[in-house]
Amino acid sequence: MTAQYIINFEHVELMKITSDTTIYVRFASGAGEVIEFKDAEKVDDMMRAFIDWCNGGSHRKVYTILKELK
Repeated sequence: MTAQYIINFEHVELMKITSDTTIYVRFASGAGEVIEFKDAEKVDDMMRAFIDWCNGGSHRKVYTILKELK
């Protein structure tokens, strides 16, 4: 079973890569989240989308992550 996890870039204050497969996201509310991916390609894709949005190059303001539920 999978669930969708949606990151709205408008609410992100900080995003940084913490390893090849994880990203730390801090929201404007002060809440933080560590997001783990199975491969580094997904980390790169999410960071590129966020940087592109910050630079005004994209109107895509959300990023959807599919997570496996245990």
